[in-house]
Amino acid sequence: MDETLVQPTQVLIEYHCERCGFVYKKVFDFAPFLCYRCMRYIAKRDWTTANTIQPPVSRPEREEI
Repeated sequence: MDETLVQPTQVLIEYHCERCGFVYKKVFDFAPFLCYRCMRYIAKRDWTTANTIQPPVSRPEREEI
């Protein structure tokens, strides 16, 4: 993170990613502490899994009259 974008009154805190160990700085973060790269990896994996398991459109079967 570019430290020049932070307001002078805000203090950056150093966090360690729980998945890969990367050190990053933010004003505030929620647990679990994950870096951007790990969050993106997990989100892409979950998105792919959700779209693989669940079909995009479900159509009702055609009824013969």
